[in-house]
Amino acid sequence: MSFLFIALFSLLLTPINAHTLCTVPAALNSTSDSSLLISSTVSSCGSNSTILFPAGNSYTLYTPLVFSDLSNVEFVFEANISIPADVAIVQGRWITWEGENVTVRGSKNPNGGWFLAHGELWWATGNRTNRPHWLRFAVINVFMNNTLVDARTSAGFRSTTDFPFNTDAIDLSASDVLITYLTVFNGDDVINVSGPASNVTVSNINSIGSHGVAVSGTSGNVSNILFENATMENSLMGARFKGKLGVTGWTSNVTWKNFVITNTSYPIHFTEEYVDQEKGAAGTDTSIAAYAKNFKYINIKGSTNLDLADGSCITDPCWSAATGEDSSKAIYLLCKDAAHCKNFHFEDIDFTTPNGTAASELCTGLEGVTGMGITCTNNTITVE
Repeated sequence: MSFLFIALFSLLLTPINAHTLCTVPAALNSTSDSSLLISSTVSSCGSNSTILFPAGNSYTLYTPLVFSDLSNVEFVFEANISIPADVAIVQGRWITWEGENVTVRGSKNPNGGWFLAHGELWWATGNRTNRPHWLRFAVINVFMNNTLVDARTSAGFRSTTDFPFNTDAIDLSASDVLITYLTVFNGDDVINVSGPASNVTVSNINSIGSHGVAVSGTSGNVSNILFENATMENSLMGARFKGKLGVTGWTSNVTWKNFVITNTSYPIHFTEEYVDQEKGAAGTDTSIAAYAKNFKYINIKGSTNLDLADGSCITDPCWSAATGEDSSKAIYLLCKDAAHCKNFHFEDIDFTTPNGTAASELCTGLEGVTGMGITCTNNTITVE
């Protein structure tokens, strides 16, 4: 089946003292809305508790869940959680955690602990508003590991038919976060870190078909972010930063390290001119942009893709298009100017084109800047 699957196997956070065990009651049937059962259980159980979704049950959500003001709460998913395929109006983020010291544990049983959704079916309806995102964390002190996301479709990633666009795996605005062993097959960001966020490490990443391991400079400040040890393939973007014209913010100390990015349209992509393709840039104050400082790209290798678009392109030009783009380019470093992009460093960068030749780059705003490890040029990647 071409559904969006998220399996959380052994999602472990720093151990907490859970004093109260609360079990979410079984739903009346597979089509009844379990949202109220779940939210009322979490609310009544309170702090210092464990919320158990027991094996053998299944829960279907018709209403997004927001767990707010959490404190020392553990969620144990032994059962499967599903979103119905016949939702007439697409809704946004389905599960949001807010608070501090939250543990999310998946099942050791490979048939349990799954989050089942239908992002590609919603995209096919033509409804572009409030598109489905699965998990959002606005939490202080988070640790996750062994998270699996699958949103592949039979049509493939580069077809507009049933493309699973906006099926973000994780949207993160949080501090003191460690995520390890993250596997994602989807049609949008593997993870998107946006402000306010600080002290985030994401390691051991495996993804296919995504729009990048991303940081957004579009809201609040972001600092001290490390992405390391990643394998990405058949994707639109790889190591990604998106700043939006007309919106400012400070993003500092961000590192992408030890990445293998293959058959990907834009392996390294930095832009301060991100535009929503459905809204356009009309009326935007183009003098305002994000500020980025101390960005590092270390030991990143791979290959580009002949195709510079995927099924998410519904406009011409595509939302991801850049002036001067072509399939030979592996680095897109599109800064407003040197004042907005400071202390960028590239080390051990090695990319080839689909025909095996050395890849090139497209760099604007940093011409003549030295000390980056590579030169800012619209030509073959050249080490300083």
